[in-house]
Amino acid sequence: MLDTSTSMHSFGQLHQWTSRNVYIYQNTVREIEKDAPISVHLTSYPTPLDIPEEENILTETTISREIIATAQRMRNEAQIKVKQPLSRLFVTASEADVNAATALQGTIKEELNVKELVFSADSSVYNDVYYTVNFRVAGQALKGEAQKLKKLVDSLDQEGYNALDKMVKADDVNIGDFVGLKGNLFDAHNRPKANFLVTTENGRTLALDTALNEELIQEGIVRELVRQIQVMRKDAGFAVEQRIVAEISTESEIAKVAIEKYADKIATDILATELTTISDAEAEKVITVQENEIKVKLKR
Repeated sequence: MLDTSTSMHSFGQLHQWTSRNVYIYQNTVREIEKDAPISVHLTSYPTPLDIPEEENILTETTISREIIATAQRMRNEAQIKVKQPLSRLFVTASEADVNAATALQGTIKEELNVKELVFSADSSVYNDVYYTVNFRVAGQALKGEAQKLKKLVDSLDQEGYNALDKMVKADDVNIGDFVGLKGNLFDAHNRPKANFLVTTENGRTLALDTALNEELIQEGIVRELVRQIQVMRKDAGFAVEQRIVAEISTESEIAKVAIEKYADKIATDILATELTTISDAEAEKVITVQENEIKVKLKR
């Protein structure tokens, strides 16, 4: 049996919905476009907007995430905390990968906390070349003299290897008593320059510059200091939005310089109205940041 009350209710809703659409159409479209059809029901079905497809977004994101994951693992293996800023990350990759990563280089730098992302096809900026003797070839060419050549090559310093590299490429090597040797007697190898971590993965070579200057060290101290003060706030039961007053002191000269230099940033990040002296602190702790002891007092 037909439930007339339900049917009437549904019909009423449909009528209300239709009336609303007619009202909107008459008072928006018809109000502006005088030549528009008299009713919305007489209009043609709208054509979808021609929005260009972002075909490269997925590729750019995938490649950038792979670079970030690899570099983060490099930092972890070297025990360099992500709070410590680093100066440069070099990336040697295909043109397609470079183009994809360039589109999201701001995100890559932010995630890895590096100042500069450098795309370079020249691995010599982060690798040093060194050579060994190819005994298969040298044994046939030099017979018993191959061991003598090995001792000469193994004793070279980096400047010597650089000079040997030029001679090998010219296919004319003069070393010790040996004159006019062929380049195929030597095998070239690469090793990271001092303060570089180098990894090859997914067809890309990443080189992380781990050298720290005074400015980078100061930034690292401030970032870690802010993190630990945030933990102090939470442990003290301060509300997330609670404004505070803070006292920060240290005997460490480099930490003292960093705190003074970035005082405004520290205050902003920890929601402190000012950094001053506190006599009745609600929370107090001596924290260690990169082997620097820093005393922190907090008060609401």
